[in-house]
Amino acid sequence: MNLPILTTMLHYFAIIPIARKNLMEQYSNYILTIILSTTVSILWHINNEPYNLLFFINYVLALTWFLFDYSYSIKKYNFLFFIQIIGWNLIIFTLSIICSIIPYNYYVYAHSLWHILSAIKSYYVSKFIVNYYY
Repeated sequence: MNLPILTTMLHYFAIIPIARKNLMEQYSNYILTIILSTTVSILWHINNEPYNLLFFINYVLALTWFLFDYSYSIKKYNFLFFIQIIGWNLIIFTLSIICSIIPYNYYVYAHSLWHILSAIKSYYVSKFIVNYYY
């Protein structure tokens, strides 16, 4: 198995904070988005990152995941909470763009590092959301 696939799998860990609080039912759509987004991303990497329907599904699911984060960030009308969640997502998005312009011989390592940072962000945003709400 290659490095981008392995590091993409780390995003599944974003479900752990929800499971630890026994909130699987309340966050079922968020969990489904995490699972689908991560699985499609793995499939996209398995297929050598083609620019086809899988590419668009991958990015639509990533956007859907962000929109869940965004919606949770505005529900409590807490500006600091909103800024933190949006800020973390914006940093990861910016790093993704940077990775896309890195020379190809460094791309696998840069993109894999980005996956790790994105998975850490995803875990902590998930933890932050469930801790803030419950």
